[in-house]
Amino acid sequence: MVNVCKNGLRKRNETILIDSNEEEEYFEDYQREETRHDVFTYLKKLNIHQQEAIKLKYFLDMDYATILWKEVCGI
Repeated sequence: MVNVCKNGLRKRNETILIDSNEEEEYFEDYQREETRHDVFTYLKKLNIHQQEAIKLKYFLDMDYATILWKEVCGI
């Protein structure tokens, strides 16, 4: 479909300008999603307690004392 549109524009001798900011945003979104996928892939290789500790520390920004308390109390 994209190629059909490009060919049609080429035949009409028109040019599509892409804003560099849009391209950068797309690239950043793609990188962010790829990194997110990699993180979750590696998290799955850890045991459940390690997964939980990493999620609490880095995703929910909890301190180590709170994480330990949650583990000890089973919350």
